[in-house]
Amino acid sequence: MMDQPGSQDGVSELRSAIAHAGLSEPLKKRAQAILEQIERPVRLALFGLPGSGKSQILNFLAGADVLPADLPLPTLQLSYGDDALADCTLPDGTVQSLPMDDMQAISALKPAFIDARMPLPALKKISILEVRAGGSPTEQKRAMGWASKRSDVALWCTRGSFGRDEQSLWAQMPVNLQDHAFLIMTHADMPSVEEAYPNRAEQAMRTLQDHFRKVLPIGTQKAIAARNADGSVDKDALRSSGGMTLISSILRTVETGKQGARDQADVFLRQIDFTPQDIAPPSAPPAPEPPKGEAVDETIEQAPSTGLGAASREACEQAVAQLTAEGTMMADALDSAGLDDAEVVDICVDTVIWLADFLAESGEPGDQAMSKLRATAVDAADLVQLIQLETSETVASDSVSIMVQVKQEMQQTLAA
Repeated sequence: MMDQPGSQDGVSELRSAIAHAGLSEPLKKRAQAILEQIERPVRLALFGLPGSGKSQILNFLAGADVLPADLPLPTLQLSYGDDALADCTLPDGTVQSLPMDDMQAISALKPAFIDARMPLPALKKISILEVRAGGSPTEQKRAMGWASKRSDVALWCTRGSFGRDEQSLWAQMPVNLQDHAFLIMTHADMPSVEEAYPNRAEQAMRTLQDHFRKVLPIGTQKAIAARNADGSVDKDALRSSGGMTLISSILRTVETGKQGARDQADVFLRQIDFTPQDIAPPSAPPAPEPPKGEAVDETIEQAPSTGLGAASREACEQAVAQLTAEGTMMADALDSAGLDDAEVVDICVDTVIWLADFLAESGEPGDQAMSKLRATAVDAADLVQLIQLETSETVASDSVSIMVQVKQEMQQTLAA
């Protein structure tokens, strides 16, 4: 996975290339398309037969009770907006806007399509398209074909059987979307999803591995109930419901897609050999130093090797330097009021996910000390993403603490 600061330099250069007078219009359009892919929220689509639990999954992912149960509505697109409004396209083509808190009035209009916006934090990363159609295969195929062109990641919701009718419909989806798709086994509202569905999920995964990235059972009601009224999250309940795995899987797919777009930007800039004069060359990375308030471990440089192979040690040192640089940047920005709590949490989430992916791809595969650090990083990535769901006053400090703890464990491994 590419280093995040370098990726941001690539985005800045891409903007400069678009503004450059010497770039041809076709190349500018290509650059604009790549930039849009980097900056826009990932487009997530919910597919499935009527009654498969799509609306409740939408509510869970959005982090709010957006859609009431059993309300007749058409296909709905939900994205971020400062005002909670729904633009309802009526059968005659006219559009009428209504507030999102009056879903009964929206349903009464009998719209053909709803473009909804709400100021929900989750919608800064994803937009959600719930595809609704009648029960006939013809209606389903038409709706799915339309939605597949407007989706980056697909979730097929099923009550747990994924029968022949569903398999037939899904087989007609574009292969590139199947490569970024999850089968969501909803209605698994049992004491523990791990106990209720392991055999069925494993069997489905073996059968459908060519058509989905993962098969994910979830007790939707239990997952929704894990969000407390004060904005905190019952992490144990969310984990046992399967909600934690779903969120982590989606966020990892989102980050992979964004990184792919950033890689496209780097390739594009090399192809056109574009070096804008107004962009300073990248400076050398800052010398590793701990975030403010964290003690310096003077023994690290003198410590002998302790089971970490050369490649693993080099990877750990690089990761510690990156974590240190991120911590220093955040500390400086907080001192100057340059970051708010939400931005701090976003940086921590991105950094820890980067760390988990980086360690997974680095070092010797059989290195036991490195394997332990990889597991720690994966656990930290899951935990910091859960913390991101909370709205309590401590989310920023909790996220920073996780990042610091991971860094300290890596330092201790290097110094042991």
